[in-house]
Parts: sequence; structure tokens; C-alpha cells
Amino acid sequence: MEFEVLKRGHIKRNIIIGAVVVIILAALILTREQNIEQQQIYL
Repeated sequence: MEFEVLKRGHIKRNIIIGAVVVIILAALILTREQNIEQQQIYL
């Protein structure tokens, strides 16, 4: 019984975490494409 409750909680958490990760990756990709020249300065 405990495992079922944990699975339900993990599914909700995984969906939220997955959405957040996708958003972060998309933001990083967009910033990289826009700031390729600036990244050379940072390096």
C-alpha cells in the first residue's frame, strides 16, 4: 500500500521535474544561440 502512494507522488513529482528540466534546457539553448560571441568572452 505504501509503495502505491509513493508511486503516485513520484509520478507527479517526475512530471513537474521533467517540465522544469525541459524549460531550463530550452532557456539554456536559446541563451547559447543568442550569446555565442559573449560566451567566448566568458571563457
